Amino acid sequence: MGIGIIRKGTARPLLGAICAVALLAGLAGVVAPGASAVAPALAPVAEPFEPTLSYYKCPPKSLPVGVQCAKLTVPLDWQNPGDGRTTTIDVRVMRSKEGKGGLTFNPGGPGGSGIDS
Repeated sequence: MGIGIIRKGTARPLLGAICAVALLAGLAGVVAPGASAVAPALAPVAEPFEPTLSYYKCPPKSLPVGVQCAKLTVPLDWQNPGDGRTTTIDVRVMRSKEGKGGLTFNPGGPGGSGIDS
């Protein structure tokens, strides 16, 4: 039995905590190779583009009651919507009695067909 400041059973947890603090303190200033401490400059934000629906009379098909047809024009490049390049999408809209906003989705994805999927 010796004289000590550390009680029995507390030496290992205390040693582990000291090692963890020393390790974290040593890694505090380490930067990975190729990493920059300065954040890159962000590209300027493009002017917002507000897509609108242009409604037209639906072609005579057997569509459910309440379906409306429209065209949605959106920019090809959302980072530069002011360049004038756009694409037009045909949209079928089923209206509810109470409008809660619109939802547009593309089931195709990059390079995939939105019609055949």
